[in-house]
Amino acid sequence: MDPLKSLSNFNMIKSLIFMILLFLHQNSQAHEGGIVEVRQLQQNVEQFKGQLRLPKFAIPHNYNISISVDFSQFTFLGAIEITIDIVSPTKYLVLNFVDLVIEHDSIWFGGGLGCNGEHPSNIVEVKEDEILIIGFDDILPIGKGILGIRYNGTINDQLRGFYASAYEQYGEMQTMLVTQFEPTDARRCFPCWDEPAFKATFKIALEVPSNLVALSNMPAISEKYNGLVKTVYFQESPIMSTYLVAFVIGSLDYIETYSPDGLKIRVYASVGKSNRGKFALDLAVKTLDLYKRYFSIPYGLPKLDMVGVPSLRCEGMENYGLIIYRETYLLYDELLSSQKDKQEVADTVAHELAHQWLGNLVTMEWWSDLWLNEAFATWMAHSVINDFFPEWNMWIQLLDDTLESLELDALDEYHPIQVNMTYGIDPIVIFDPIVYNKGAIVILMVQSYLGNISFQKSLDTYIKRYSFTNAKTEDLWSVFQEETKEPFEHMMYSWTKQKGYPVVNVMIKENILEISQSHFLLDGSSSDSQWIIPITLSQGSYDSPKTFLLDSKSSKLNLTDQGNQENSQTTWIKLNMNQVGLYKVQYDDELTTRLRNAIQANQLSAMDKYGLLDDYFSLCKATKQTLSSFLSLLNAYREETNPFILRRIGMAVYVSIMQTVNTTNRFGYEFLLKVYKETDDGEKENWDEKISKKLSGKVLSNTVSYIVKVFGTSEKATEISNFFKSRSNPLISDTLRQSLKQVMIKERWIQSVKNEFTLCDTIKDLVRKAL
Repeated sequence: MDPLKSLSNFNMIKSLIFMILLFLHQNSQAHEGGIVEVRQLQQNVEQFKGQLRLPKFAIPHNYNISISVDFSQFTFLGAIEITIDIVSPTKYLVLNFVDLVIEHDSIWFGGGLGCNGEHPSNIVEVKEDEILIIGFDDILPIGKGILGIRYNGTINDQLRGFYASAYEQYGEMQTMLVTQFEPTDARRCFPCWDEPAFKATFKIALEVPSNLVALSNMPAISEKYNGLVKTVYFQESPIMSTYLVAFVIGSLDYIETYSPDGLKIRVYASVGKSNRGKFALDLAVKTLDLYKRYFSIPYGLPKLDMVGVPSLRCEGMENYGLIIYRETYLLYDELLSSQKDKQEVADTVAHELAHQWLGNLVTMEWWSDLWLNEAFATWMAHSVINDFFPEWNMWIQLLDDTLESLELDALDEYHPIQVNMTYGIDPIVIFDPIVYNKGAIVILMVQSYLGNISFQKSLDTYIKRYSFTNAKTEDLWSVFQEETKEPFEHMMYSWTKQKGYPVVNVMIKENILEISQSHFLLDGSSSDSQWIIPITLSQGSYDSPKTFLLDSKSSKLNLTDQGNQENSQTTWIKLNMNQVGLYKVQYDDELTTRLRNAIQANQLSAMDKYGLLDDYFSLCKATKQTLSSFLSLLNAYREETNPFILRRIGMAVYVSIMQTVNTTNRFGYEFLLKVYKETDDGEKENWDEKISKKLSGKVLSNTVSYIVKVFGTSEKATEISNFFKSRSNPLISDTLRQSLKQVMIKERWIQSVKNEFTLCDTIKDLVRKAL
C-alpha cells in the first residue's frame, strides 16, 4: 500500500468524521436552542404584548395583495400572501392589523421544509396593541415561507388607512377611494409588518367597478373584466416600507408629459379638473431633473402619478410612484388661483418629489428619526423653489414659518428633533414644525458651514450607501464625518438630541470679539445645555465670510487676525450670516449701533435684516433687551419694503395690544367658551366627539392655542386652567400647558415693559424723527 495514499485516505476520513461531529454539535445546539425557545414562548405568549416594536425573528420580503372593493357597502375583501424569511427559532409570527376582520380558518403557513400548508394552533388578536399573534405547534423552519390570510374591512371616513373621499360633481355627490398609510395605517388595509424598517416588495391586484380608474404605486400590467367589475393587476414594486403603499380608485382623468429621459409623468384629478394640473406637471419635470443631477441618482420607478383628491389629512403624501395631494395643493388655475396658491402648490410638489429620494429610496429606520425624511424634504423643496422663483424669498418664508415652533422650543418642555418614541405614543404627533422646519434649518446650517460642494458630496454618499435600506441619524453624521473629517458625530448630537437652541452673546473690546453661549429660554430660566455651534461671521461685507466652531461656553476672536482693518472701529459685524444658523445673537450696544447704521445704509441682506429683527424681538420678549432699544432698532427699518420684514415689524404693535388685556377683556375667552357650549345648543353633535371622529383633535388644539396664548396675565391663566379642569381632553393637554406657559411669559414681558420709565421718551423721539 502506498503510505502517502494511506495517509491521504486517513486524513480524508478524519476530516469527514470532524465534519459529522461538527454537524451533530450544531444540530444539538440548534435543537437545545429550539427547546429553550419553545419553552419560553409556551410559557410567555404575553411577551409580545405592550411592546414598542415587532419582534424580528421573521422578516417580510414580498406582499401579494388582492383587494375587492364593494362601493355600495363601503367594504372590501382582502387576500394576502406574504413571503417571509424566518431568521431565528420561533413558533410565532407577530404582525400588525387594526379594524380588520381576520378569517382565522384561512390562515396558513407553507413553503418551508416540513411545514407545507400548516394551519396555526393559536391565534390571538391584541386590539390595544394592533397586533395579530399566530402560533404553531412546531418551531418554524429557518428560511423562506409564505403566510396566507383572508380578511375583510370597512372603508372609513377618517382620512386614514383605506377611506372614502366625497365630493360634488355637476350637482351630484361622488366618491373617490383613497389610501393614507403614513405613519401606521397600512395595517388598516392589510395585515403587515407595519414598521419602516420592514421593507419589502409589493404586488397588488384591485377588483373595482369597471367604469372607474384604479391606480397604485406601479403601472398596471393587465386588466380582466367580469361584467360590471374589473381586476387591475399592477407590476411588482421595488423594495419599500408599508407606509408608502398606495392606491386611488375613482372617476379620474389626467394630463401627461414625459421627462427628458422618457419618464411618463401624469397629473390625475376628478373629471373636469385635470387641466389645472399643468403648473404642477411642468414643475415636476424640472424638479425631477434637478434632483437627479443633484443626487447623481435617477428617479427609480417606471412612472410617476400625482393625484389630487378632495380630502387628505396632510397637504401631500409621497407614496412611491403615486403621490397623493389634497387637490388645492396640486391644482392651480391661472385665472382664479392666487399667488399664495401657486407657492403652496410649488412647495408641496417639490417637497413630495424630494421624498422619492429622501424617504422612499433611503428611509428612516424608526419614527424617532422622522426628521431624516421630513427635514431634508423641507430643506430640499425650499432650495429648489428658491432657485426657480427667487422673488418668493423662500428662505425668509422658512424662517417665518418656523417662528411659532421656535417659541415653543424656547419653553424648555418641547421635544428635540430626534424624538424618543415610547410605547403608547402615536407617531402622528411628531409630524410637527420642530421635525420639519427646525430640522431644515439645522441642515441649512450644516450646508452653510461646509459649503455647497462638500455638503452635496457628503449627502450623495449617504444616499448611495443607504439606498433601498434604512438609516439612522447616526448613520448620516458618520458619513458626513467620513467625507469632511469634521467632528459631526460629536457636534450634531447637541442639535438633534437636545431640545432648544442657544443664544450667542457678543461684545467687542479693542477689536477683540468676546463670544459666549447659553440656552435661550423665554421664561428667563437657565440650564446647563451647551451646543457646538458652527458660527458664520461677516465683517463690513459678504465677500470674505468667516466660519469657526464655538465648542465651549465662551471664546475670543481677534479681528486683527481676520483682516478688514479699514474703518475697523465702525465696521458692522454680523454673526449668523444670512440667518442660516439655529441660534439667536445678542450684541452689545456698540455692535448694535453699527448694525443699525448698516441697515439704514442698506448694506445688509434681506435675510440678515429679518434675522436681526427677529433675534432682537425674541430677546425683548425674554426681557433680555428693553422694548425701548427694540423700537430704536425698528427706526432703522423705516425705508424697508420687503413684505416679510414689514410683517415682522408689525409684531411690535402687539405689545400695546397685550397691555390692554385685563379682567374686563373677555372676548377671546368667551369665544372659546362658545365653542364648547356648542354641545348644549341642540343643533350640533357633541364637539369633543366630532373632533375625535373627524379631525383628530387638530382643530380643537389649534383653537386652544390661538385663543389662550393671546392673554398676558396670570389671573387669566388661572381662569382658563380652571375652566379646562372639568373638560379634560388628552388631545389638547400638551397644547394647553404650552399655551398657559406662554401666557406667563407674556405677563413677565409686560411687567418688564411697564418698568421701562424711558419708554415714553423713546417713542416720542422716534415719532419726532419720523415726522
